[in-house]
Amino acid sequence: MRLAVSRAVFVTFIGAVIGLAVVMIVPMGLGKILYGVSPRDPLTAAGACALFCGIAALAALMPSYRAARLDPMQVLRTE
Repeated sequence: MRLAVSRAVFVTFIGAVIGLAVVMIVPMGLGKILYGVSPRDPLTAAGACALFCGIAALAALMPSYRAARLDPMQVLRTE
């Protein structure tokens, strides 16, 4: 269960880092659609990254918890 959740959070973290790099490099287009927030606001970017990593952890935790409760032999017999 820990492996599935850690992999999901790792992949999400890599995507967030790439997204932050893109946002920091190309902010000119974002300034037009943002209201009241600068395109390079570090607190907002960190908050968004933390939110997405938390959601990814919950999204990976639910199916892995259900899979961990199953008996492997019974699952193999039904397959």
